[in-house]
Amino acid sequence: MKNTRISGIFREICANLAIILLSSSTALAAVPARALRGFGNIPFGTPAKRALALNNGNGTMTRAEDGTSTLVYPILIAGMEFKVTQHFTSDNKASEAKLRYSSGEQPYPCIARFNYVLAHLNQHYGKPSAPPSFQREDIGADTHDRYVVAFGFADKSAILASAETIYPTPVAHKAGGAKAAAPAAAPAGASAPADQCRISLSYLPPRWAARF
Repeated sequence: MKNTRISGIFREICANLAIILLSSSTALAAVPARALRGFGNIPFGTPAKRALALNNGNGTMTRAEDGTSTLVYPILIAGMEFKVTQHFTSDNKASEAKLRYSSGEQPYPCIARFNYVLAHLNQHYGKPSAPPSFQREDIGADTHDRYVVAFGFADKSAILASAETIYPTPVAHKAGGAKAAAPAAAPAGASAPADQCRISLSYLPPRWAARF
């Protein structure tokens, strides 16, 4: 029964995002999107050797064989605990920061969290660059619905916010039904993975954002 309602989730995201855009359009109309400095206390281009100090000693730094490094640490955003992976290039400069949150929440509570994160980003960075995009894919016994919202900045840096919900592939999909249609009931006894709610944020410097 719950799967028959999943097709409304994308409409819910669009509707909530429209409210966010409308509520902020007047205040932001004359203000161009500012450059993205980086994530947290670590600006893009920061030398790796300074990162831990700037981050108040929080995190674990790991160096790979190719000369790149990562700093991993937890952080709370909008009341949710994300795992942050701050990447550093082979010349030891801070580049992309990737934040991940996962839980066993069902699609609707998961998207409610995503909408809350979007509102939080909107408050700090202004309006998204475009409406959300949607992709549905059947992988093995599960269906993955993915929603992506992009926040672009004047210097071509960007934040990509995405939510992925995973649930047992409905019978209609397995029978060759259109993926764009509302999911039907899942097979009896089917279960989704423990991390069926996945939310991620990518903070991209200009040369990275240009790839998207």
